[in-house]
Order: sequence, then structure tokens, then C-alpha cells
Amino acid sequence: LNQISMKTSLSTFLAFLNLIISCNSKSDKNSKKFTLQGEINGQDSGIIALRYMPNETVIYDTAKIKNSKFVFTGKLFEPTRASLNGGNDLNRVEVYLEPQKMTISLSKDKFIECKMTGSKTQDELDLLKKMEEPINERLSVLREQQFAFNDSIKNSKTDPAKLLLEKKAEEIDNLWSQTRDEL
Repeated sequence: LNQISMKTSLSTFLAFLNLIISCNSKSDKNSKKFTLQGEINGQDSGIIALRYMPNETVIYDTAKIKNSKFVFTGKLFEPTRASLNGGNDLNRVEVYLEPQKMTISLSKDKFIECKMTGSKTQDELDLLKKMEEPINERLSVLREQQFAFNDSIKNSKTDPAKLLLEKKAEEIDNLWSQTRDEL
């Protein structure tokens, strides 16, 4: 009985191993190469890091910056979110990589203002951010008004004034909710 159980376990294990190997080999065949050529204005040398997750595995890669330029290559199955890191918060940005040739132009301490070409997904994200900009500005103004009304309510000495301020604060909260829904 023990031999039968061991043979069954061994054959089940081998079948499972074969399944894993075949899944991995299919994944490699479906992936395509990407190249990200970059330039950093204001930085001649150093190292830049790229982090992305083309499937369930996180990939960390680094490239040397030489004469303000760097290159990353890898494989992707589809457009994938990635982050570039030059060493501090000012030198970080998230972008979308695609399985093709792309270029990115960065400025030291202003990575967030990057210009990227070759990624349709990145172009769509940039357009979305532009469309959201006026709405985010309204939200910022409403947030400041919320703080001001909350401070005034705390410092209010009379009940009628406090009641009026609370009503105004509620109106601001409603506008905030409507604007968030619009976003």
C-alpha cells in the first residue's frame, strides 16, 4: 500500500512540475522585448533603478547613467506600470512601459515632469491627468475652505454664529462630494 501511495504522489508531483514548466515556457513565448532609452538633464553619472511587475514577479533593474543617458531592456506581455527611481522623492516617477521602443526625458530633482514617447498607455495617462487637473484644483480650494470653516466653528463663541458656520461647512462638504463624483 505504501508503494502505491508513493507512486501516486510521485506521478502527481511530476505532473504538477510539468504543468508549471509548460506555463512558464508559454509565458516567455508570449512576452515581447521593450527598450526604454532615457536622458536626465542635470545629471551626468550615477545609477537609476527601474521596478516593474510584468506578471506575478517584481523585477528590479538598474542602469548606469553615462553622459546623462541610460537604457533599460526587458520583456513584457502587455502595458505595465513601472517606477523609475533616481535616489530620492524628487527623483521618482511612475510610468507605463509597453513591449516596444520608448524614450523618456527627465530632469534631476523633477522626475515628475518627465516627457515620454513610445507608450500609448503613458500618453493616455498624461491626457487623463490633464483632464483631472481643473477638478483637482477645485478640490484643493474646497479642502482649504473646509479647514477654514472647521477652525471658525471651533473658535465660535455664539450658538447662532456656530450654527450658520456649520450650515456653510455642510454645503462645502456637499460640493466636495459632488466634485469627487465628477472626478
